[in-house]
Amino acid sequence: MTNGMPKQRSLMRLFTGLAAVVVLVLVWDRWNGAFAVMSLCKHDGGERIFETTYTPGYLANETNYFCLGCVEAVGSRQFKYVDALVHFVPNGRFPSERYLRYSLGLKGHPDCETWSYRVGAKLSLRRAGVKDSECMRVNLLPTAPTGYALVNSRSKIVVRGAPIELNEWRVEKIGTRHVLARIRDYQFTSRLTALMDMSGHGGNPNETCLDIHEYAKTVGLLPTRVLGDRTKSPTH
Repeated sequence: MTNGMPKQRSLMRLFTGLAAVVVLVLVWDRWNGAFAVMSLCKHDGGERIFETTYTPGYLANETNYFCLGCVEAVGSRQFKYVDALVHFVPNGRFPSERYLRYSLGLKGHPDCETWSYRVGAKLSLRRAGVKDSECMRVNLLPTAPTGYALVNSRSKIVVRGAPIELNEWRVEKIGTRHVLARIRDYQFTSRLTALMDMSGHGGNPNETCLDIHEYAKTVGLLPTRVLGDRTKSPTH
């Protein structure tokens, strides 16, 4: 019995040492990633508006036929129309992978879409500002739209050994890709957070430039802030 005690103590010290190393690695990983994100956010993170203009509509970064972002932008009267490249139309009204234009119309118009097959669609339209006497018209565009677009892209970079994801939104000129404004949200997810996530999606970021509420608000208002400058409207 006594001969086994030193061996057990050695194993305990070994396991304790390994546990301490793991904890230090995880703490370093968390701190290093947070420092990298804070530095990036300070450098060029968040919202940057370089210039503004006025346009009656724009190409949204939406692919669903029930384009809630389009409905909200048009229903709020900020824009006369919003276009979207829709991947699939459930009711077969339009071919898939086509550009569609969303605009307000009077109820009963042949172009009206009610999304009657979608639960809660009527309430969503009402909340977006579409009156009971109005409808959302949806039309097929013969060609790709011109003008301005709201674009979203994601990329990964490594800073100080930490994997950082860049979630970027841009308002740009279609064709030239001239950028009028951008939102850069640098994000870091620690190894521990990724390991503990049970959904299999890698976990929510530990560090970001914008918190979830600020992010949603900033992205939602970007088209209006950049493309809704009525002082630059030809009729102003």
